Amino acid sequence: LMNFFKGTGLNGLQGIAANTTFDYPNGKLEVRRPLLFAAKDDILSFAQEKGLTYREDSSNLSDDYTRNFFRHQLIPAIRGVFPEVEQNLLDNIARFRDSYILFRQSAEEHKKKLLEKSGESMRIAVRKLRKTAALRTVLYEILKEFHCTPGQTDEVIKLLDRESGKYVSTRTHRIFRNRDWLLITSLKSDQASDILI
Repeated sequence: LMNFFKGTGLNGLQGIAANTTFDYPNGKLEVRRPLLFAAKDDILSFAQEKGLTYREDSSNLSDDYTRNFFRHQLIPAIRGVFPEVEQNLLDNIARFRDSYILFRQSAEEHKKKLLEKSGESMRIAVRKLRKTAALRTVLYEILKEFHCTPGQTDEVIKLLDRESGKYVSTRTHRIFRNRDWLLITSLKSDQASDILI
């Protein structure tokens, strides 16, 4: 829910993964979460039944943290209207995970069809791009590897109706209109085969 309200898109609606790998300069850190399947009440009941002592982080009691506000205030309020809110959310997360798999496959297919290599640069045919369904989403998926933000993607879409020479710069690349193409070049001119003058 926090990710939904932040606007993270489909990727952020998949919930916490059971296994996550983080890349660090000194190597990889693998995090495993074997109890994700269990509700807190089930874990507490199990601990009580087995006579297990446990420690709860004191920060879990404070609504100063957004996650706790959701746990203590928002979810109980929603439960008053939709008693099965937790199970419904879990079911939706499972659907979102499947949808994300299909989304990634579709995005990769669009990328293969639209993005072409041109020397050290990349290019996209404006004519093909104009015919693309879900243009903003597809274009963002292509351009994000060039550090293009969602807001910049909107600016790139405007380039489709602009004259040659107009461009949008990301922190690493320049995307500019050149006749029937959008050219994507590195800001490091020695790596770019197409240089805007």
